[in-house]
Amino acid sequence: MTVAAAFRTGAAALAGAPTDTPALEAAVLLADALGVSKERLFARMAEPVGARGMASFRRAIDLRRRAVPVAYIRGAKEFYGHAFSVDRRVLIPRPDTECLVEAALAVIDADPSVRRVHDVGTGSGCIAIALQAARPALAVSVSDRDAGCLEVCRVNQRRLLGRERLTAQAADLLAGISGPFDLIVANPPYLAAAACARLADRGWPEPIGALRGGRSGAEVTFRLIAQAGGRLRPGGYLLLETAVEHVAKLQAALAAAGFADAAVRRDLAGRPRVVGAKWR
Repeated sequence: MTVAAAFRTGAAALAGAPTDTPALEAAVLLADALGVSKERLFARMAEPVGARGMASFRRAIDLRRRAVPVAYIRGAKEFYGHAFSVDRRVLIPRPDTECLVEAALAVIDADPSVRRVHDVGTGSGCIAIALQAARPALAVSVSDRDAGCLEVCRVNQRRLLGRERLTAQAADLLAGISGPFDLIVANPPYLAAAACARLADRGWPEPIGALRGGRSGAEVTFRLIAQAGGRLRPGGYLLLETAVEHVAKLQAALAAAGFADAAVRRDLAGRPRVVGAKWR
């Protein structure tokens, strides 16, 4: 079977799968099975597919038809120019979260005193590692309550930074984290409990606990805001990814907790995505 025929077969098989982009996903999975880039794949359409590559592609298509995310099938997801290792222990990095990285870099570049950065609930480590890679002089640390997440983060540090460079600690948000930091960043859980229950009922494949932000979805972030001031140096910064419906509530919570100069950064779709403020 040629690459072109395998691609057509895979795209047809995914036409009834839970995806809006069967052709694109078939191309990604076939390229991964053959060990080539997607761009290189389309230059090889007339070439034959070996038995091992075809078997790998068929396994991948079968997993995708059973609603396993492409990132988990490949074991990798691109984020901020890096290919992060991911598995079922961690949420799959989203492009929207690159807005948080951009907001953090803007703060770092505007204030040269920002050196110590902490990433709360790091998961795969995508935010912290992207920041460390972009600004090597930073002292970046991470925390997560889940040991599996910290292990995936360690794997990604070794792959993308060359060694386990980030100081890591198991913690529920900032409990037991001493600081002081110049900047704290977080993409905390911010979905409402009812929404998470609906996702679980539908067989959501990613860790639901990493999404559940409390009854309204904002409670976990409120707890983080309450803890953050005590871990920031005077004039330090807090940046939080959140959902549109929580923005006004978080701005009020930041002001009540003693933060000032609250601002909102929008993502590429123009939606409010990151709420930031400065500690008194």
